[in-house]
Amino acid sequence: MAATAVRTAESSYATNTGVDTHSLFGDLAGGSGRIPGATRPRRTSSIPVAVTPMVDNRMSGIHGASIQAGVIHGSVTVHSLPTMPVPGWVGTALPVHQCDARELGAHNALPGSKGAGLPPYVVRDVDGELDRRLAAIAEAQRGGLVLVAGASTAGKTRALVAALDRTVPDRMLVAPPEDADLRPLPAWLQERAAQAPRGWVVWLDDLDRHLGASGLTPALVAELGGAGAVVASTIRRDQLEALRPSTTDQASSSEGFGYAVLKTPAVVVERRWNPQEREHARISGDERLIRAAADERFGVAEQLAAGPLLEPIWLSGPDSGHPRGYALVAAAVGLAAAGLSSGLTREQLHAAHGAYLPDPPPLPEEADQAWAWATRQRSGLAGLLVPVDHDGHRWRAFDYLTPQSPLPDAVWHTALGMATDQDLFSVGLTAYNADRDDITEAAMTTFGDDFEGIEFADPADYAHLLTPESTMCWWCQTRSATTGEHKFKRTNLARLMGDGQALVWGDGEQRREIRGKSGLKRDRYDVIKFPKSMCAPCNNDASQPFDNAYDTYAQYVETHLLRIMPGIDLGEVYGTRWRKKSLDLARYHAKHFGCRMVRDRFPVPQSLRDFMDGAEDMSDAHMVIISTDSVNKSYGQGMSISPTVPSVSRDMTRFTSCVMAAYIGPIGIRYEWVADGIPDHERDQFFHHPGPVINYFRNEKDMVMGETRKPGRLARFLQWANKP
Repeated sequence: MAATAVRTAESSYATNTGVDTHSLFGDLAGGSGRIPGATRPRRTSSIPVAVTPMVDNRMSGIHGASIQAGVIHGSVTVHSLPTMPVPGWVGTALPVHQCDARELGAHNALPGSKGAGLPPYVVRDVDGELDRRLAAIAEAQRGGLVLVAGASTAGKTRALVAALDRTVPDRMLVAPPEDADLRPLPAWLQERAAQAPRGWVVWLDDLDRHLGASGLTPALVAELGGAGAVVASTIRRDQLEALRPSTTDQASSSEGFGYAVLKTPAVVVERRWNPQEREHARISGDERLIRAAADERFGVAEQLAAGPLLEPIWLSGPDSGHPRGYALVAAAVGLAAAGLSSGLTREQLHAAHGAYLPDPPPLPEEADQAWAWATRQRSGLAGLLVPVDHDGHRWRAFDYLTPQSPLPDAVWHTALGMATDQDLFSVGLTAYNADRDDITEAAMTTFGDDFEGIEFADPADYAHLLTPESTMCWWCQTRSATTGEHKFKRTNLARLMGDGQALVWGDGEQRREIRGKSGLKRDRYDVIKFPKSMCAPCNNDASQPFDNAYDTYAQYVETHLLRIMPGIDLGEVYGTRWRKKSLDLARYHAKHFGCRMVRDRFPVPQSLRDFMDGAEDMSDAHMVIISTDSVNKSYGQGMSISPTVPSVSRDMTRFTSCVMAAYIGPIGIRYEWVADGIPDHERDQFFHHPGPVINYFRNEKDMVMGETRKPGRLARFLQWANKP
């Protein structure tokens, strides 16, 4: 019988204002435990149906897990999962006192009569405070983070490097690249503790460029502290203001969201040097410092870095025969101001520079001539565009250059199109603080594109199939429904929120804040829980083992780097009781999916109730572990609820199937119910295997249709290496 699919979705989001990138986004919308690679024939006769909207909740920012695997034929058992290879930058650590400030990010200085190189360090007023903070976190059992903020070329990096050399000169310093994931770093450092008897320093210059990829949260800073490491970081003040969470002060009128580590109080290095600092420069004996200290229009460090020299050269570009060169640099400056921290290729900058050509434009120079002008080093220091990599493939603007305000619309939209997975959240945050809600929503929600081209049925045609609202518990069907199940466990929400923090929820038209643990309990905006559909005995005592199994699993997924692995070792998660605990984990999801069905007035299958009552299988349903590329791109460091997509027969006489999923980061549990049953050879439940594989999808449309993709190369190798 031909069938049509039903879709439920609401575009909404919420975010944690104080824990990393934790964001609640609106409800949109497997084992072995595998899904056959080809779409089953019944799918071709099904049409999506748009049912009553679901409440959609997405949370970003858990430094969690995902697993890469795709179409797996045959049973694959994962034994002990291999450890990740240690990157080279861990093995090249140096003692702090041997580190060169230029290698750590300090700007080069104008050469003097005695040659190039950095001048001697000049005492700054912040030195005492930096020494106190570094000494304190070096002694603290949980370590900590020292954050130094200031304008470009204020002297942030020199000041922090000098403070490290004074306070912890014998610690070993590691400097991760901008795209490094730092979540495995505590284990790597602990394994090499003998190499660092005085401990470690994790160096993160321009911290904003590390935030997307690193997974850095207050919890990870504490884990690094447990491994004997302190974190030393710098950030420009404008980036700090754009990306850090707003205060949770009730009187605040500009509530926002952001990266929780940026709530660390910063030591601010001022660009303009005060009289005492200038006097220190004058008596330094270095001609460059003496000359810079005499010109009070600019800071000493910014003059040494040639910032005041480079900016007028750039701004005069259109009038000096280089309008295209000016526009190329302006595009790099503007895209960085929009939240793009990754380096950009010449082709990307050329594609974006049109928004900055003067109007009416003078005759622009040839592209090669413009590129040469923009990248040429001035005074032996830097060009207006500086290379990010050794090959000169990616570039960014010299960070002293300031963007025009407000940013042109074309630049915002170009930033969205060019954003990497790591940049997307930062673009959304920057747009949020610039009151560009359209860009914020586009950066934070990408669900709609996943389902482009699908035919959805008219809700009026299947309204008669929806179940009437009931006041009875849908599980036991004997007691009144007096409680609402949390869409995500309250313990998960509390971990995201942290002490005294807040979640921000929105649907594109309005934003709501959920403040403190009491706000989670009150749920005044009805976004934390499903509507009341269960009795207290069923939702509490009867399902407590399910909740406990889920909490253990959730903490494992949140704290392990799993995305490139071929599966999850449930034996490692649960120990010798993995069989029972895995069933309880599946039953937790059965309860979650049942509550979603009741809310959407979809008839709950009896097999779901029987499974929760103790049955060990469901002949008409299938649960598998999944990972979805589009979910990982937008919400890979969080939690999310997928669309609910049932199907209805084309004659509109019955529902024929239903698919839904719930994710922790990019790792989810997919549930599929089929009215006519699922053959045994296609019903390979994840909870029957100690090492279930992950079924991988490109997007949520493929997830609904069951169209898996191949795993990555490393995952395929590990599957081969671990096969029985």
